[in-house]
This record gives sequence, C-alpha cells and structure tokens, in this order.
Amino acid sequence: MPIKSLTTRQARFPLLGKIRKGGEKKPNPKNPEKDLVGADLDYFRIDSNIQGVNERFTTIYGSEPKQLDCLLPFPSTEQVFPCWMEEWDFRGLISRCDEENQVIYQQAGKMIATNPIPCKRQQNPDGSYSGCKCKQVGRLQIVLPKLGELGYFEVETHSKWDIISLTEQLMAIETSAGSLIGIPFLLERGLRELSYPLPDSDKRGRK
Repeated sequence: MPIKSLTTRQARFPLLGKIRKGGEKKPNPKNPEKDLVGADLDYFRIDSNIQGVNERFTTIYGSEPKQLDCLLPFPSTEQVFPCWMEEWDFRGLISRCDEENQVIYQQAGKMIATNPIPCKRQQNPDGSYSGCKCKQVGRLQIVLPKLGELGYFEVETHSKWDIISLTEQLMAIETSAGSLIGIPFLLERGLRELSYPLPDSDKRGRK
C-alpha cells in the first residue's frame, strides 16, 4: 500500500539546478539580510550543485550561451511553466498567491499550504495596488538532452513580458500539438523594444 503523505505525489524528475538570466548576488553593505541582485546578463548562466554539471554545461554550450536547445518534461503549459506572485525575505518564502488567494503563506511561524486565504492585494482609487509585497515569478522547466542527465533545470524570470510571451507561445503549441512532450525547443536570450512612461509627462518613450 502507498504511504499517503510520501508516495502519492505527482511524478517528477529531479531538479538538477537553475539556469539564470542574471549575475551572482553580492553582499549588501547597507542591509546584510538582503543581498544585491546581480546584473542582468545577455546570456544564460548555469547554477548547479551537482558535481560536474556546471563544467559539462560550459563545455557543450560555452561560457556565455545565448541559445539552449531543450525539451520540456511535462505535457501542459501549467506544469512546465508555473507562474505565481511571491514574497521572499531572508527567512525564505513568505507568501505565494495568484493575485486573488494566497495558496502558501506563513502564519504563526508555520507554512500553511492547505487552506487558501484571500490575498492582501488591494487596488487604490488611483489604480495602484498596496497591501501585498509579492512580485511575479515564472519558472520554466527544461531538459537539456546534450548533458545526458536524467532531470530538469529551472529557468527563472521575473519579467512580466517573459511570463506573458512564454505562456502565450506554450499554450498555442500545446493547443495545436496536444502535448509539449517530445517537441524540440530553442530557448534564447534577445532584445525586446518596450515603451515606458516618461517622468513628469503624459507621454511614453521607447527603449
């Protein structure tokens, strides 16, 4: 018989490490409890604690790869690219929500994941939001066949444009093909032109 709390979970390959878009974090002299975020990179950076993986990745893809040929380990967009609003601090994860309900949160020093509660996010009269410190995060799960390792990597992004465009493309492929498994993908870093509000103006600029 299965152990209800141990052997009835979703099938999942082991996590081999993360592939990052930014440089390594640096100590913050003004706030030791919060490291400084690393600089944005125009290539992918491997980060694995498994012996030999970082070295093999660099040998195969180079030290500053901008493209990765990969497969996806699960059939649906929701499985391969989970996206949430999350709040973190030096203690770890504080809250995870979908902008409506907190599905994981700390309460009285314990992590609660069985009783969703309403999100603290509130819209102000001017259209801004307050009460919630969560920020968007998406974690794309990919398999790198050339490495010869049974497992997957997470490619983490906090860009809303990454989250929107990747979700749209994955859902389109899933809808047309029926499953994301077995389809070869090319994940690459590139530039995108965006508009932004100009300070002290009702106009927008582009960068």
